[in-house]
Amino acid sequence: MGHVGAEMERFRAADEPPASCRALPRVRVPRAALAALVALTVLGSGCCRFSNFRKRILHRDDTLPCVELGAPATPIAQAPAAPPVLVPDTEARRRRAVSDLAWRTIGWSSDGRPIEAYEVGRGVNRVLVIGGIHGDEPEGLPLVERLADELAQDRTAVAGSTVVLVRNLNPDGTAARQRTNGRGVDLNRNFPATNWTGRARRPDQNPGPAPTSEPETELLVGLLSDFRPDRIVVLHSTRGEPMVNYDGPALGLAEAMSEANGYPARDTIGYPTPGSLGSYAGIDQQIPIITLELPRGIAADAAWQKNRDSLYRAIRY
Repeated sequence: MGHVGAEMERFRAADEPPASCRALPRVRVPRAALAALVALTVLGSGCCRFSNFRKRILHRDDTLPCVELGAPATPIAQAPAAPPVLVPDTEARRRRAVSDLAWRTIGWSSDGRPIEAYEVGRGVNRVLVIGGIHGDEPEGLPLVERLADELAQDRTAVAGSTVVLVRNLNPDGTAARQRTNGRGVDLNRNFPATNWTGRARRPDQNPGPAPTSEPETELLVGLLSDFRPDRIVVLHSTRGEPMVNYDGPALGLAEAMSEANGYPARDTIGYPTPGSLGSYAGIDQQIPIITLELPRGIAADAAWQKNRDSLYRAIRY
C-alpha cells in the first residue's frame, strides 16, 4: 500500500464512529442548513483556519499566532488575561495615548501581555522596525512610538514603502525591568539561526530549551515569513559605544544611517551572538538588518533628536 496509503487508511479508520454510534438512526440535515453551517465555520476561522488540518495531517501543534495586521490576532492558546503594563514616564504615557489609536495586537507574550504592531503605507519596499527585544533596554520604545505617530499623521513620509512597526517584542521583560522574557529566556538568543547553541555566556543570556521555544520569537519568525521585509531595524541600548551594528547585506544601509546619527557603523558588537535576530535574519536569511545600539539611559527627547533622520533613512533607503 505504501506509506501514504497506510496513513490515509489510518485516518479513515480513525474517522469511523464506534459500532454503538453506527447503530443509531441517521438524522437528515437540510442542505440549506448544512451550507450555512459550513459557511460560518469557514468565515469564523480567519487566517488560522487550517490549524486543525495541520495538527492532524502534519502531526504537529501549529500554534503560531495569526499575524494578519488587518484584524486582531488569535491569542496563543490558554494565554492569561493581559494585565496593564506600566508606562514609566509621563512623556511616554502621552505618546502612547496617541499611538493607541493605531496599534493592533498581533500576538501574546509568555505571560499574556499583548505584542502590538502598526502598519502604514502600501509601497513595494517592506520595512520592519522593532522597538525592543531586551526588557532592560527600553530606550528604543519611545522612538518607535514617536515614529508611528509621525507616520500616522503624514502617510506620505513612508515614500513608497510599507512599514510595520512592532512596538515591543518583550513586554514581560519591560514590566520586570529584566533582559529576558517572563520565562527567563533571552529572546535574542532564541531565534532558529544556524549558529544557535544551548550554551549561555551569562545566566541572563539563556537561549531557552530549543530555538523558537518562546511565543515571542515564534511570533516574529512567523511575521518575517508572512511580511518578507526587505530590511529590518531593531532598537537596543548599550553601556558601551553606541553604534549602527549590521548583519547580512546591510553595509550601505548602515553607512547611510551612520551618516545621519553620527554613530559608527560596525559589523560586530564585540562578542558572538548565537541565536540572535541578526544571525537568523541577516546572516541566514540574507535580509539587511540594523541593530541600532542607543546609549543606555539616554532621554527620549535626546534619542529622538539624534536618531529621527536615521530611522527615516532606513525607511526611504
